[in-house]
Amino acid sequence: MRLLCRQMGVCHRVSITAWLVVWCFLCMVLGCSSAHEDEGKKQEPILRAPAPEAPIPNGHTIPNKEPDIRIRLDRIRNRGERVIIGTDEQRLRVTDRHQESLLGAFSGPLEVYLASDGWRLKESSGRGRVTLPTEEIIVRAATQDTGDSSLLGVQTSTNQPVRKYPGLLRLVPRGDEPSGSWDLINEVPLESYLPGVLAGELYSGWHPATYDAQAIAARSYAVNEILSRLGRSHFDVESSVRSQVYLGATNNQEAIKSVERTQGQVLGYEDRLVPGYYSSCCGGHPALASEAIGPNPINELEPLNGHGPPAYCDEATVFHWTRKTNRHLIEDRLRSFGKQTANELLAKLGQLQSIDTKTVNPFGRALSMEIKDTQGRSIVISATQLRRALMRGDAVGGRASLQLLSENIRLFVDGNVVNIDGWGFGHGVGLCQFGAQAMANSGNKANAIVTFYYPGATVVSAYSTPESLTHSTDQNTEEAQAPNQAQSPSAQEP
Repeated sequence: MRLLCRQMGVCHRVSITAWLVVWCFLCMVLGCSSAHEDEGKKQEPILRAPAPEAPIPNGHTIPNKEPDIRIRLDRIRNRGERVIIGTDEQRLRVTDRHQESLLGAFSGPLEVYLASDGWRLKESSGRGRVTLPTEEIIVRAATQDTGDSSLLGVQTSTNQPVRKYPGLLRLVPRGDEPSGSWDLINEVPLESYLPGVLAGELYSGWHPATYDAQAIAARSYAVNEILSRLGRSHFDVESSVRSQVYLGATNNQEAIKSVERTQGQVLGYEDRLVPGYYSSCCGGHPALASEAIGPNPINELEPLNGHGPPAYCDEATVFHWTRKTNRHLIEDRLRSFGKQTANELLAKLGQLQSIDTKTVNPFGRALSMEIKDTQGRSIVISATQLRRALMRGDAVGGRASLQLLSENIRLFVDGNVVNIDGWGFGHGVGLCQFGAQAMANSGNKANAIVTFYYPGATVVSAYSTPESLTHSTDQNTEEAQAPNQAQSPSAQEP
């Protein structure tokens, strides 16, 4: 999926338990997956947003050192499911989680899986079979240079391509689940992570200024995630549309150069870090983070309250779009959604009469919708809820889901036909990627682009030399190699 496949949304938590339920539901509804795309293609997250584990009253302090970031590459759900690590003849070292004890040295590719009695590691040659206790372990390349030999090849299933990653891999058993599932996490210095994000978030060939603006936003988003989850989670972001698409090591030279040009630059507002939320296209109707991302105080920072005209994205193919569908399908999906959300009125919906926009934000983006049936019922739900309900294709006879690119929609019932007008792609908070490209093509530099989309924010040089900000007792002493998706904010599964 290219840039048109991306739509980020952030769901900050008021209550950890409540948002866990919401997130699991969103994943079912929107089909968030850890898809990896070819370099030079952009993927639009179904739901993007960094989600702090607890309210941050005034936002985070901007760090003065380069942090490491922990990216969950995959969640291995079943006991015995294999992952292949390393390339042919690559020398690998396996240590404990603190990198204090060497548990084994192997020649790649190395097959790894979690059995009932612990980790099973086996070289592809059949030699080097080892069983280790069911505890977090680290796999890294024995050669710690800046060349290709330090990159770790990873294949999570036979139908997935081998991707290479800088840094080290953490294999973390999920003790909260009986299925033997575990998380595969790439830990790497932030600046080595970002090229792989830009390569997944933007089209190859886009303007250098667009890449620079995206680098600043993506770095700000990532740092916010790191600080928000510090001491609360064993990973910071996903490698998929749940956070920012991350392709690992990349040969995209514009992505690499852009990260170098903007090294350490983040968005600041009154000495606080601004989460760099972004989406594909705002459709001319930007969203407020407090509404679209979630009611966390960090989302009330002034630069996240939307931007004014003009709509630079007005020539994007997803600026305005239409859909046509059957009234009965809409009715079925609304009733199904009503049952699943314990909305009794919606569950008993009769023949659909109308769906009208009830409230909009200051920029004209739909916030709530009023649904009426011919029996006189009137039900008000949020525009986001309506979108979720209508995209639940799998829940209604397996019929294909309606592809609604944003919640900013208007619906018109005409007999047995429902016509849908929609604007934009994604949650609409912060940077609009198509708009950024149009601004760049008009001669605007990265600083002008980000200050337009985050009004009141400034670009701050947080650090200029790579120094590690460690996570609790876990230290990464490796110097990761080469540069390397979001979605904008992230509602992440813990």
